[in-house]
Amino acid sequence: MQFQSSNAQRQIPQNQPVHLLTSDGRPSGCFVQDGTLYRRAQASRHLWRRPPSWAFDVRVLQRARELGATRVVVIDEEQRITYEASLEKVERGFTVQHGWGEQKALPLNCWRRHDPQQPTLF
Repeated sequence: MQFQSSNAQRQIPQNQPVHLLTSDGRPSGCFVQDGTLYRRAQASRHLWRRPPSWAFDVRVLQRARELGATRVVVIDEEQRITYEASLEKVERGFTVQHGWGEQKALPLNCWRRHDPQQPTLF
């Protein structure tokens, strides 16, 4: 791996997943790969309830941007639904502080939803 001398950020090959830590150093369950921040989650445990939203530690979002991510994908493993939004949109979400450090949350109605069980009309 190479290092940039100007800001000491590591150059990571685009196809290699980079797992991210929260602000307090815990595994976030998120990784960046090919310009996308991915999160596998279970809505029953991880979905913010009011309003229904997916939330991310602000440090995870910052690090994802540093690694070149421009979009976010959340995979709900329980319902097999994938949610997609731009990183910029998630960063502009509302602030949540509920015992897990500062987070940014984006309501479900702001995500593009891909449900493989929903039939298409055409």
